[in-house]
Amino acid sequence: MNKTLVLLIFNFALFISFNSFADEVWNSNHGKVIYSEDSGTTALWRYNDDGRYGGIIYIENLAGVYSNRGAYDGYWAQDKGDVLCKTERDGVNGRTTAYWGRFHIQFIDKDYPSRWQATWGNCEQSLTKKWKGIPVTAVNTPNSESALQQSSEVIRFSKGASSASYAKMIPQKDNHYYYFTARKGQTLNLDLSSVENNAVFSIYKPFYRLTESDGVIEVKGEILDGKKAAYQMMHWLGELPMSGQYLITMEAKKMDANYKLQIFIK
Repeated sequence: MNKTLVLLIFNFALFISFNSFADEVWNSNHGKVIYSEDSGTTALWRYNDDGRYGGIIYIENLAGVYSNRGAYDGYWAQDKGDVLCKTERDGVNGRTTAYWGRFHIQFIDKDYPSRWQATWGNCEQSLTKKWKGIPVTAVNTPNSESALQQSSEVIRFSKGASSASYAKMIPQKDNHYYYFTARKGQTLNLDLSSVENNAVFSIYKPFYRLTESDGVIEVKGEILDGKKAAYQMMHWLGELPMSGQYLITMEAKKMDANYKLQIFIK
């Protein structure tokens, strides 16, 4: 945004290590944008303007919302800027600042990971400037009739429900992939049953990478709760460590497997 803002060491460290604690990351026309934390119902995003400048965006009523996203209002704030406002607002690290402006965002994709477009201005001025964000996510959403698309499914809960179940057959040496979105601190309970316990699953944290090349599907990422080895499991119960989109990979060990997968989130 404003080119007179001095880069804070804090912001530099934040963007170098974002994978360890950030919910979402976007590339934008003002550099990296990170969903940093929640404060009540307000989501706090931080941006670094390609490593040269930095600030924070407060977005009302977005905290904890990872599906059915729409339009939201808020404001951005910086320690320095070209336009000095008559009033001050909370800024970076809780310090008040007179360098701020209104911000309005519209999500293009309703569910995480989401593209967005926003308008902003200085102080209370009209929102005439454009800001666009594209998610830096490890999820490669299938967009054609590929092997990945045919074997993938997004887990969606019925209105008011916190559980879902899937009964299918998986051929030997094939995988099935399930995506689900959840918030940090929610409890996940997965229960898998199959004939002769032939089906198993693995759970990947957000920021995994799922790719397909010439019909070969590859998953790279961090297994959920590596200390408990949530790899080739049939049951898992625990608290989720971060918000975002998780991946469940299913496979048959020795032969074709008829299975039933039950998922509970609360």
